[in-house]
Amino acid sequence: MKLESDLKRHICEYYEARILSGYYGCGDPLPSIHKVSAAFQVSVPTVRDALTALEQQGYVTVDARKAARVTCRIPLSVCRQNAAEYFVPRADGILDLVRGGHLLLLPCWNAGIEGWKKEENPFPSDVIAPHVVLYITVLNRLQNRLLINLYWEILHYARFPFLMRQEDAALSGSMADRQGPDALADLCQGLTDTFTQHVKSLFTFIEEARIGYSLEQTAPVPFQWRIYRHQPQLRYSFASHLIRGIMYHRYPVGSKLPSLSCLAKQHGISVNTVRRTLNLLEKLGVVESHQGKRSTVRMEAAAFDVDEPEIREGLRLYLDALHIVELTLHPVMLHVLENASPKVHTELETGFTAMREQGKSNACFEVIFAFIIKHSAFAIVRECYNTLLDLITWGFPLALYRLFGHSLHEQYLDFNIRAERHLQDQDWSGFSYGCMGLMSDERRQALAFISQKSGRPTDWQH
Repeated sequence: MKLESDLKRHICEYYEARILSGYYGCGDPLPSIHKVSAAFQVSVPTVRDALTALEQQGYVTVDARKAARVTCRIPLSVCRQNAAEYFVPRADGILDLVRGGHLLLLPCWNAGIEGWKKEENPFPSDVIAPHVVLYITVLNRLQNRLLINLYWEILHYARFPFLMRQEDAALSGSMADRQGPDALADLCQGLTDTFTQHVKSLFTFIEEARIGYSLEQTAPVPFQWRIYRHQPQLRYSFASHLIRGIMYHRYPVGSKLPSLSCLAKQHGISVNTVRRTLNLLEKLGVVESHQGKRSTVRMEAAAFDVDEPEIREGLRLYLDALHIVELTLHPVMLHVLENASPKVHTELETGFTAMREQGKSNACFEVIFAFIIKHSAFAIVRECYNTLLDLITWGFPLALYRLFGHSLHEQYLDFNIRAERHLQDQDWSGFSYGCMGLMSDERRQALAFISQKSGRPTDWQH
């Protein structure tokens, strides 16, 4: 995840949405570069790059001595049609986000405001819409790039929080001189009230637009979490697929993987992406490549270089993913269990029993994630946990390296036994907290090990 380019894209999308919606009209100035820099908590060069990209798309003109100005003229009728064509296909996804997003964002919010200092101003800028700046300020305290990426992807999809109304601006102004936790709580409540009104207004518009613009047959556009917009995400997802395939004996150790062309065709990716992924997995001890021949499955402990760029990026994503799961797993799992049928409860308990009896307690991560992905009522939760599972899978080669010479089954057996007991007693909260504790321990141990092996240990400390 290239941080600066990622942030540049977020700024572009934010102002593009405001221009296309008519919030900014032709001739209107955007906030100054320094104000945008402070509000988005990014460097001035990153803001300049974002404004240059907007200029190249014909939205603004940039003057080194003045604020950028909007140059495209979009009639109000076109703005309304743009909004209709954007929001109507996403109506179901936005409704799902409104109903289920709190399971993911609220625990992260609560973690972010812990220890909030009395002198801290929860609303440092009027440049960004209140909901946006508030979450940026709070979530940035967790120092988790993946979490910020998720938040921006949700905003990019939902889009309407970008479009601040006058009552939001007035609310932010009334809070500007207040500080500390009480101000944060009052601001949060005020924004929650106006957010509810925005949602009602949005869905009133959607229902009118669906008929007014003859969009009744429009195919739905679901939310997709894209960590990357290009090739890297394909490599990491493909690497995860192969590791999981080896873990669950789709590709047994000692066997040959399909050819490069066959793997490329099966997964809809280029041969070059397959080749680069296999080269990465060879460094991790997952496969062994042979010139002109198919790769052999190894899955052995390998003393890989944690500072090698691609491995380093994969491990960073792994640690950030563990952190998000650690924060969200209890409410997510508890919601699934409390709304599941007895048959589903039995299915989960049977899965844990089978792991213990077969000596595969280390499969607990896959079982936990698969259960949520299959049974959560919310598409936003299923999508996010499916992506998080891809990233968590990177921990398996790391665990082999970290626990060299020790049984992975024994490492996770105690958790497995406790989890079975909670499920037998129908103690859903105890089971959910236990899963959260598992993720917390895994992250702590992995971070300590990586820091020990790294030539730059302080780079891994938050």
